[in-house]
Amino acid sequence: MKIEKKYYSEEARLWKEAEEKEQQWKKNATEGEKMQREILSQMEAEKIVSEMQAAQKESYQMIYRQRMERFKVLGQKAIDLAEEAPMDIIVETEKLFGRIQMTADCLMIMESSSISMRTDFAALIEESESISILPRADGMIEITFIYPFYTELKRA
Repeated sequence: MKIEKKYYSEEARLWKEAEEKEQQWKKNATEGEKMQREILSQMEAEKIVSEMQAAQKESYQMIYRQRMERFKVLGQKAIDLAEEAPMDIIVETEKLFGRIQMTADCLMIMESSSISMRTDFAALIEESESISILPRADGMIEITFIYPFYTELKRA
């Protein structure tokens, strides 16, 4: 049995189509039309910023020390994983979140990989708020995990 879906290919085709339409519009639009679009875009951006500021006034961030302590453990697990894989690694803490960034030409975690390598990588994924895996210009891949130390709470 073989199932093949080309979600990425279809999305890339649609994106390219939209970019071509945008280029065509820019080529054919008058200066007045371009200016009108710019004004509407600016108004929409200001509305979004205003809504975000209003939402921020209605909530506050509470930092959890246990999340910071857990990040220290995850950071050490990531360092151990990077040494075994091998990968370059940066573990850093900001005021509100921690970040782990790993870089290599590839990452393979297989049945023959150590149990700690498999479980540590799973923990990094499971406990992160967001993960990005991106190609770099030098052909390497960059995996970034973000761990927030806070939660948003509504003001009473």
